[in-house]
Amino acid sequence: MKLAKFLLTPPIVAISVSLSIALGAQAAVRLKADATGLNDGTSWANAFTNAHDAVAAAIEGDGIVYAAGGKYVCTNKFAIARDFAIYGGFAGASESETLDDRDPAAHPTVFTGDVAGDDYWVNRLIGATKDSNGTAIWNGLEFIPPPDEVIYSRPADKDFSDNTDIFFDQTAGDLTLDGVAITGFKGVNATDDTAFRFSGGGTLTMNGVRYVGNAGALSGGKKLYAIRVIGSTFVAKGCAFVGNAQGIYVKPAAAAHTTSAENCTFSHAYVHDGCAGAVFMASASASLTLTDCTIRRCYYVDGQNTYNGATLLRSMGPLMMTRCAVEDNRLTVNADRMAYIEGSATITDCVFRRNIRNSNALTAPSGVLGFYGQSARIINGCLFEDNEYTSTKADASGNYCTASCVMSHWGTLSVLNTTFRNNSVTCPEGSENYACTVGCQSWYNAGGSILYYAGLAVVNCIFDGNTATAGSAGKSGEIACNDRTAEYCAAKNGTPTVAIANTVAWPAATDGQGVVLPAGFVPEVVNSALKNFDATDYELGTQDFMENVYTVANPLEGAVLVEKEGCAPQLKLAAQSPLARKGRPIYLKDKAPYIYWDSTETDKPWYNLVDKSMKAKAISGFTKDGPYAADAFGADRKAHSALGPLNTDPLGMLMLVR
Repeated sequence: MKLAKFLLTPPIVAISVSLSIALGAQAAVRLKADATGLNDGTSWANAFTNAHDAVAAAIEGDGIVYAAGGKYVCTNKFAIARDFAIYGGFAGASESETLDDRDPAAHPTVFTGDVAGDDYWVNRLIGATKDSNGTAIWNGLEFIPPPDEVIYSRPADKDFSDNTDIFFDQTAGDLTLDGVAITGFKGVNATDDTAFRFSGGGTLTMNGVRYVGNAGALSGGKKLYAIRVIGSTFVAKGCAFVGNAQGIYVKPAAAAHTTSAENCTFSHAYVHDGCAGAVFMASASASLTLTDCTIRRCYYVDGQNTYNGATLLRSMGPLMMTRCAVEDNRLTVNADRMAYIEGSATITDCVFRRNIRNSNALTAPSGVLGFYGQSARIINGCLFEDNEYTSTKADASGNYCTASCVMSHWGTLSVLNTTFRNNSVTCPEGSENYACTVGCQSWYNAGGSILYYAGLAVVNCIFDGNTATAGSAGKSGEIACNDRTAEYCAAKNGTPTVAIANTVAWPAATDGQGVVLPAGFVPEVVNSALKNFDATDYELGTQDFMENVYTVANPLEGAVLVEKEGCAPQLKLAAQSPLARKGRPIYLKDKAPYIYWDSTETDKPWYNLVDKSMKAKAISGFTKDGPYAADAFGADRKAHSALGPLNTDPLGMLMLVR
């Protein structure tokens, strides 16, 4: 099937679909809008012209519909309780046509709930309701993407009464949708609150599907989603989800129910009324995997529930993101978090760029990624660039730590081989307010014991050109741990850990702080350049270490940041020093980085950088000679050698990181 041209944008990684099945090999029902034969679905000449007739016949038959290019107006939902499949993109000209012969770009197959054919894009942000000059979503069979400058991009402020309630409502079996477009459907009330419901207990597979301009119910509440997948598995490949109101809600009934999207585009989605997730709301233990996906121009502009609001996604189970681009998303008004992640997470080789959060929500501690709950997370090989965070809640007792890129509440977070550049964060006046690029925060019981533990490790990273402003009474810096942690940090046992290794944190401002920590808190630092960091402020305990730390007070720190030509943006930054030290090898196990540090406790030299209370005599599968964690360029970090890009002779480069 010729797939790439069918999508809104070319896929990041090409999807190859090989389904060489002759039409005659299965008793598939044919659907063709301009057929003039017997209207019984037995051939292209005699194909059904009405989608409802074709689906009804397929339900009684083998549950397969082959659809030729055309527009099919659906006036009622399809209620199905069996295995079912619809394949679009056929020319419908030859009875020998196979699935591999399909071309959805040349033969768009559009199932629409827009009975009147008058849906259009509108701009909610400027109050453009029922705008007669709005851009049409479809021109015949041609899809018209929403203009990039439009903030609110779904057809809901017009008279929506002509649009059909719900596309599919499947309660049993598997469902495959392949090479079709689905548009103009809506949810209607608290019961039928979605434009597409799948609760069959099997697998919903979308391949090469355009799902555009659909909407959850408009009646308020927290369960308004463009697609609801309940007690089932969801798989999307090569799809474009564009201009929908709300995202995809998934709630598994068993561990075997997983959710994955590969090579998909999610754009111009709109979140409102306290709901979470323009892309996904992954409930309970839902496993969510995003690979080679683009998430762009999604918006949260009508937030009424500060706690649940998440522009992009709310993930409560395991999350894995690989080679994804998250760009130009917006969170405004009373919304809370851009991404709310409660489960474990592995985020690798992703780019987060030009995302803007401007909110007056009080409990709003994260700009792009916010981690909550007692789980382990790792960010590896990513780029955070030109993101903006502004909090307008002027409350001195807010007691929140503000981050323009990443905030870890509770649990452990390891950030490896990652570049943070030209990000900005601003929060109002308040003695308890922190502004930072990456931060962590623990919570305590009233009696002083740690209720939720937070551990942060920053390894092989670089912070360049970021700005943070917390008012005259607040504190700001690149890496921060806020005052909630400091209240009881004198009790070393169980105190949250902030460890920094092989890292440069060099803010743009002359008086900028590389690290901001509460009084009495002791960071673990090795082989790093931290602007305006005074190591003499910290009294080291028996478990603490601080070695080869360069600051502005040292005339030989030389942490000069330069550009490296001829490579990807996230690989351009280099930090140089005339007295550079060899980087210390890093070992990685179960999302936690380790170093071999025998200068403090020789009987327990293995040191967990995200939880300093975890020291060990030995780590299963590791020796002092490796295996090492890969650096930003995929090479092992060799000890005491100049073979890797992060390791050079003493008078060479300090580090070269993403």
